[in-house]
Amino acid sequence: MVLSIFIYIIIFIAIIVGIVLFILHRIEKDLKEKMLQAKNDPNKIYLQKVGRLKGDNPQKVLEEINQITKDFFKDAFKFKFFRGYNKIIESLNQEKNKPEINYCNLLNHALYSGEVPNKKTNEVLIRFLRLIILNNKIIAKVQKKDVLLEFLKKVNIFRLH
Repeated sequence: MVLSIFIYIIIFIAIIVGIVLFILHRIEKDLKEKMLQAKNDPNKIYLQKVGRLKGDNPQKVLEEINQITKDFFKDAFKFKFFRGYNKIIESLNQEKNKPEINYCNLLNHALYSGEVPNKKTNEVLIRFLRLIILNNKIIAKVQKKDVLLEFLKKVNIFRLH
C-alpha cells in the first residue's frame, strides 16, 4: 500500500516536472524569437526605448530623450561621434532632412535655452522622435547581408556568358 502511494507520488512529480519543463521551453523559444527580431530591427529597439519614456521629473525625461536621440542619429545617419546638435543640423541641411532639422532645433532649444523643462515640451519631443525613428529605417548587419544577396540575385552577377 505504501509502495503504491509512493509510486503515485513519483508519477505525479514527474508529470509536474514535465509540465514545468514544457512551459520553460516555450518561454525560452518565445524569448529567442523576440531577441532575433530585435537584432533584425534596430528601429524597434529605439521605439521601445521611446515608449518607456515616462516620469514625473521632466529634466530626467529630457536627458533620456537626448541620449536616445544621440544613439539613434549615430546609427541612422552614420555619425561616428556626437558633436552637438548644431553640427548635426549642418550635416542634415546638406541632405535636406527637414523634419530632423526641426527636431534638432527644438531639442537644442529645450536643452540649452535655460528654460525649465516641462512635460508638454517632452511629449512633443517624444512624438517627434517617434516619427523620425519610423521614417528613418536603420539597416542591421544581418539585413545588409540579405539586401546584398538580393541585389546580386537581381543583377544575376554570377551568370556565365
